[in-house]
Amino acid sequence: MAGGGGYDFLLNADQLAWSSILYQGTFNGQPGGVIAQPLIAIYGCNTANGTWAQSFANNQNVRVYAQNFYSSFSHDARIFRGITHHAETHDIYLLTFDGFSNITGLLNRRTGLTNTTGRGVVFFPELGGVW
Repeated sequence: MAGGGGYDFLLNADQLAWSSILYQGTFNGQPGGVIAQPLIAIYGCNTANGTWAQSFANNQNVRVYAQNFYSSFSHDARIFRGITHHAETHDIYLLTFDGFSNITGLLNRRTGLTNTTGRGVVFFPELGGVW
């Protein structure tokens, strides 16, 4: 998706075999279970804008999270702090940041721009989905 590529390839890909998983066990002394639903989180810039993410959710019959702002690598999971060549930390996150722009990326600084979208905008399959 970097540089705007990959959209057509993903839309034309064969449908994968997504399935729910049931975890059963004992929780606080009581029997119980949790159903894990499959999802895809796409951290490409502006992937929630337009019709692409909804089309992908429909084609793959899976819940899709996509971003409606810019994405970038950061040393901080909540506030953009650009990656440097001489970094001494291994903490690197690929996230979307509200209001992120090419200017802040070029400055390569802590900007105070907060990641408030979490996984992004959610798209559910419209036809034939399990939701």
